[in-house]
Amino acid sequence: AMRKLRSKVRSALAPLAHDIISIGFDRVIVSSGTSETLARIAATQRDVASPQSFNGFTFTSVELTDVTKLVLSEKDPQQRREINGMEPKRADIIAAGAVILEEIVRALKIRRLEYSDFALREGVLIDTAQRAHVMDGESVDAGYQSALRLAERCSVDIAHGEHVGNLGVQLLHAIAKHYEIDISLERIVRTAGLLTRAGNAISYSRYHIHSYYIIRNADVVGFTDEEIELIAQAARYHRKGAPKPTHSDFTRLSPENQQHVELIAGILRVATGLDRSHDQSIRRVKSAALRDSRLVVTVEPSENSSDYFDLNVSTAQSRVEMLEKFLGDTIEIRSA
Repeated sequence: AMRKLRSKVRSALAPLAHDIISIGFDRVIVSSGTSETLARIAATQRDVASPQSFNGFTFTSVELTDVTKLVLSEKDPQQRREINGMEPKRADIIAAGAVILEEIVRALKIRRLEYSDFALREGVLIDTAQRAHVMDGESVDAGYQSALRLAERCSVDIAHGEHVGNLGVQLLHAIAKHYEIDISLERIVRTAGLLTRAGNAISYSRYHIHSYYIIRNADVVGFTDEEIELIAQAARYHRKGAPKPTHSDFTRLSPENQQHVELIAGILRVATGLDRSHDQSIRRVKSAALRDSRLVVTVEPSENSSDYFDLNVSTAQSRVEMLEKFLGDTIEIRSA
């Protein structure tokens, strides 16, 4: 039966495969229940814990082949239900779905697949909303919009949160002119800046810890599980104590991601200080200059700068320690 199914799928794909390969593609995104189940099974075959969120989860064609072999090795739905990661309701149809996807991957020479929580239904809704002019027709960052909705639900001061995120991104770019850091982190910096105070929805006391819990467990879409963890940990460490070996959530990160958290959290400590008054009296981070192991960061006041401008500068200056430790240089914050 499976041999006939594979033959049928190959026959259906043949007229399309050549054209698709000729056009080319950069990413292959799969969605809906069967793809999610295959992704979950693939995750269980790895030597690391499965992610909490599978949106953006990637797996290889080799992993798909291994999963398909595993599924086909169980001869009936009852046995397939026992496979780790299997959605019980899909045990009766998963074999056909796995074979179809595997044949598509082979025909198109796909090496890597990425799972998306969003599918055709969401695409139809977005397209309809844009045609009805109730949604901007320009491309939007679904992840940031999702984070913005979370911030609103947590009664975050949106103007302050967005300004902290913007100041953080400006500081990231200013620093990147003198140090080898990954500026692709700007999306994480901006979102973490927005959500630093989400934990206030639970309690002001230790709100940074509550922020971690909320971000980590909220249904934030548009980010991978790894990105959500970085955002949550950056919010966790943007104030109070720095990461410690006893902090299990931090130590289970890869060495690279530990560095990312330390950098982003260090940046956000300064950025939140620059808007300590919540009135955006500091308009932007204008520049950064490295002089004799001293990074001089220049900030520019807004047109209607308040009496709190100097307070914001001094507060940011008092919060540079974590970023100084990461960069290995002292930091001085000055007014333009």
